[in-house]
Amino acid sequence: MESVGILRALWRRRLLVSLGALLALAMAVFAVYRVSPASLSLQARTASSGYALERVLIDTPTSLAADADAKGADSIANRAALLGALLASDEARATMADKLGLRPSQIAVIGAADALPQVPTPLATKAIEVAKPHEPYSVVVDADPSLPILSIYAAAPDARKAEGLADQAIAALHPLAAATLPAAGDVKIERLGRVEAGTKTVSPSKAKALAVGLMVFLIWCIAIIVLDSLLLRRAALPPLMEARRA
Repeated sequence: MESVGILRALWRRRLLVSLGALLALAMAVFAVYRVSPASLSLQARTASSGYALERVLIDTPTSLAADADAKGADSIANRAALLGALLASDEARATMADKLGLRPSQIAVIGAADALPQVPTPLATKAIEVAKPHEPYSVVVDADPSLPILSIYAAAPDARKAEGLADQAIAALHPLAAATLPAAGDVKIERLGRVEAGTKTVSPSKAKALAVGLMVFLIWCIAIIVLDSLLLRRAALPPLMEARRA
């Protein structure tokens, strides 16, 4: 019965419902496109983000490439994972922010302990979308489960800043190693290959825009139902007062 009453209320205010539908549609469209006043055409909204990838080897003082039984070789993979996890600490984030002239709150860091498993997605997608941070700068650290190798993914407003962020993340590993791993022996931190950097263009999700439009329309309909109920009660007050007087 309640659903029937709701439908009747919406039908009585069908002009308002139609207006709400147009408003919701407009908001969904404007979430994905922008209107060009000059040509009166729709242009897709896009946002560009820079990304960078660097890989580092956490090695023993005597290189594992020269001596597989070097001192500390049995624990070096675990120590690499520990360093990757510690990169998400407040101290490391503050160090990176200071070197880049940023506030620590502008950088999000997901250490190796919290990073998602590697998946076969493009590098740019992984760098920007894996962590899904709100901060304009982000670092995601992946630790190889069997090798002492850390993959550092950085995302920033442009490729140059992303590369600088990745460099500072690597630089922050050195004091972390000196402060947390002295008992296990020294480690060497070496870059593997050249940095990979570029620009990722992201378009707003049409599914999210549709969800926004539906939410706006739902709220609009609820407001119409409440308004219709109030108007019906107000219209019923005079006859009710006259009946009481009689």
